Amino acid sequence: MGKTYYVVCQWNSHYNFHHSDVGTAWHIADGLQEAEKCAKVLWGGGSEIVNGIMHENYGTVRPEATDTLIVVGQTWATTVRENPEYAHLRVPQERWWYAYDHHGGECGGFWKHIFNEGMGWVDQARLRTPDAQLHWSMPGVVHDVDLSKPSPYEAGTKNLFFAGRMMIMGGQEHHTQFSFIREFMELLPSNYRVWLASASMYIPKPTEMAYDPSVLHPLMAGKTVHLVPGQTIWEAPSSTETYGPPSEGIPMINNMLGDSRIRYIGPKSYGTFWEYYHHAHACLDFGLHIFPFSPNCKVMDPLRSGTLISADGLSPSHYLIHKHAAGKVCQYRDARAMADNIRSFPTESPTDKIERANRIVNDDSWRVRVRSMLRMVEN
Repeated sequence: MGKTYYVVCQWNSHYNFHHSDVGTAWHIADGLQEAEKCAKVLWGGGSEIVNGIMHENYGTVRPEATDTLIVVGQTWATTVRENPEYAHLRVPQERWWYAYDHHGGECGGFWKHIFNEGMGWVDQARLRTPDAQLHWSMPGVVHDVDLSKPSPYEAGTKNLFFAGRMMIMGGQEHHTQFSFIREFMELLPSNYRVWLASASMYIPKPTEMAYDPSVLHPLMAGKTVHLVPGQTIWEAPSSTETYGPPSEGIPMINNMLGDSRIRYIGPKSYGTFWEYYHHAHACLDFGLHIFPFSPNCKVMDPLRSGTLISADGLSPSHYLIHKHAAGKVCQYRDARAMADNIRSFPTESPTDKIERANRIVNDDSWRVRVRSMLRMVEN
């Protein structure tokens, strides 16, 4: 038998509610399988085929020295390297780490290949981690998605959609995504709406965005708030983070926004809201002024839906928007330009969007990315 590629990035035994990063292991395994490699995802469940990919339990599987272990994300990388409980996963001689944003350091001797999504990080990490091979690999778009669901939007409205983290955009006061959305929405006609899906967001202080502080829970303002399905109480484990129940947090955030045209719809499990992307007039992409080196992986989903994108900020994901003529980009924090770009977009048919989406899949799917990763390793 040939070698097996084991890919791991989650402890869960299901995909009922998960972050987009959890899907990265599945995407990499799918790409390996498409390249005619034997690939398995390691997770907290048992042995079963999920979405066409064999899954095995990370605690019971026993890789061979000739196999390849691929770990996704910082948490699992640290766990596999340092926790004796996972020593059995260290057996393969060839170990890859899909790090997203490794800055370089002491862990190079453990990993033979490290993949970064930011070119600036690759150059820095290569200097600080000379005993590993560093590679630049952009995120990919999902190969198979369901774009057949009907529109969730009200007829006669032009709708904008964003899903992803909503953090502080820059180091200056007022530089928050909520406040920026308010700015450019004030410049758009009354028939425009914006819909926001996020599990983690920075809640501005009243000094950073005008609102009545009494509409929020006392633990929310000025912190990164995580609304977690199943959470029943409000708790702040640190001075910067708060956890709370979505049932209470969603109406609070909408009351803070105070504009019926801006709707926060709460946390959504990754891959469950393609109709919001596909039927939107435009999707949004926010670059982060304080993190200018990495592509914003959140832009991959609106690209996959074929919907035009209005992008703000410094994210190198703008390269893909230009490459596929999939929208427009404005300077960081330019509300006027953001609104002008959105207004300039034509109303497109689902057929137009699917044709664009298919072109993007051919060039920039996860399957294409994995073939590129294999070439990097072989060379």
